[in-house]
Amino acid sequence: MLICDNDGLQLRYELFGDKTHPPIVLIAGAGAPAEYWPANFCEALSLRGYHVARFWHRDTGLSTHLDEHYPIDALVGDVLALMDKIGAKRAHLAGHSMGGYIAQLIATRHAERVLSAVAMEAGPLASEEGKAQLGLSSPDEALWPKLMANQPQGDFERDLPGWMESWRVLHGRLEIDEALALPYIRALYEGPASNHQVAENHVHAMMTVPDALAQDLANCDVPLLYLHGDHDPLVPPDHGATAAQLAKNGKFAVIPGAGHMYFNQDIWDLILDEVAQHCVAADAQA
Repeated sequence: MLICDNDGLQLRYELFGDKTHPPIVLIAGAGAPAEYWPANFCEALSLRGYHVARFWHRDTGLSTHLDEHYPIDALVGDVLALMDKIGAKRAHLAGHSMGGYIAQLIATRHAERVLSAVAMEAGPLASEEGKAQLGLSSPDEALWPKLMANQPQGDFERDLPGWMESWRVLHGRLEIDEALALPYIRALYEGPASNHQVAENHVHAMMTVPDALAQDLANCDVPLLYLHGDHDPLVPPDHGATAAQLAKNGKFAVIPGAGHMYFNQDIWDLILDEVAQHCVAADAQA
């Protein structure tokens, strides 16, 4: 495990593949450790000809934890610092959920650093006011009580049934592979005790995603791919489809049967193909 220092904060990260290949940085969602991106996915992506980086956000894993809130811009800065650390003047980005918003913000604000970007289960903005203005759908009201029923207490074995029920709620209609879910859940229990709780600082950061992002996409030349499960109950598919329509260079692709989380190897195989093909196309145009 390697360490990136960003203005006194330590971010842990891992690298896969040949460092002479084009870099791709994988950005996890709110509260998610780097293990959100399975190691076999990272290795397979590296075999497609990419130098792959996955990292632990601040407030996850063994990266620095903070007591105070911070804006989404701080997390954007962390990704840019990681790119500098690994010598990536430009990189492909792929982000899931909160990570998808971070990828879009970097693409619109720092286009000179981005070869292409993939936003998975993410839309063009995060505020309720902005969603209403764009006519975007909202999650079913019954979703939140189901998710809040999971109250982890810090004991992996005792908490496991609650996590699995949460994943069933978020997973869509495809079968959950416990061999993928269990390592991810166990990773939530590595490091500080807060790692298995709701990532309050990340939730607050998401509230600071600027509504201007929706307009900025129209002027962004970066190739943007929006991947979205057609059964995502948390960020409905019309969010990704609308972002792709707003983006100057956007494309939308559906992950059939998928929800917000991906504990299914068939889903990861499809994502691997979509991400690799998107990066290859962007590299050919660069």
